[in-house]
Amino acid sequence: MSLAIETITPEMAKEMLLLNENNRKLRPSRVAQYADDMARGAWLITGEPIILNGTTLLNGQHRLAACVSANVPFTTAVFRGASTEVYRVLDSGLPRSAADVLNHEGVTSSNVTAAAARLVLGYEGNAITGGDALSVIASRQHIADEVLGHRGEYEIANRHAYTASKSGFKGSAWAATHVLLSRMVGAAADDYFEGAETGALLVAGDPRLVLRNWVSNQGRAPGMNNLIHFSVYIRSWNQYVAGKPTRGVKRWHRGEPFPRFRSLNEPLDSTDTTEETS
Repeated sequence: MSLAIETITPEMAKEMLLLNENNRKLRPSRVAQYADDMARGAWLITGEPIILNGTTLLNGQHRLAACVSANVPFTTAVFRGASTEVYRVLDSGLPRSAADVLNHEGVTSSNVTAAAARLVLGYEGNAITGGDALSVIASRQHIADEVLGHRGEYEIANRHAYTASKSGFKGSAWAATHVLLSRMVGAAADDYFEGAETGALLVAGDPRLVLRNWVSNQGRAPGMNNLIHFSVYIRSWNQYVAGKPTRGVKRWHRGEPFPRFRSLNEPLDSTDTTEETS
């Protein structure tokens, strides 16, 4: 048996993959995620090895397939001469989540922050409901890079999420809303957040009051998940910047295009019109 750090070229990866027999089904989304990391130079040596027993590849098919797909070499540990029986116990450990990584980096409210960053990355990449596409652009490493690269933004957003959660808002969806609107319009969104979070001095027809009513009523019904809340927050903002009174706010339904934030004074269209009375 031998264990060494090696740089695997695409040609070497192809040769190793010829030994890939009776392995689990290859997951294209995981290959795409790894290939993206390799192509942008973000692949790190973790010590988790490619494992071969001489005639069979036991572990590492997704990394090797990603190397071929990205057409760039990567460096990894390689364990040769392993017993075939090790396949029975591979991957038995508990995977670390993005929240675990952020917590290790000292990020407070790591679960809320990780979920918010996933929404932000999905929204900015136009893949918020994109399944495999979302898993590539919002991988654990992408989420960590996003949060640690914009730590101040997320700290402020989390304080708003904490305040809003007392009124029934989904913390991670509200934090994502704050991050995205802060990037889009800056301080121009401050009044929107203050009114929506506190309800102070709001009158009938104000989209912020309508949003608070929706959160208190429909928003607490079973099945109202992060994506549905996030869609309502987006459309509430769109009603707010249109400057017109409203009676209700329209939620997103699976199968529909996901709503987008409108810029200041941009008019509403049919996707933002009232559907449900608050």
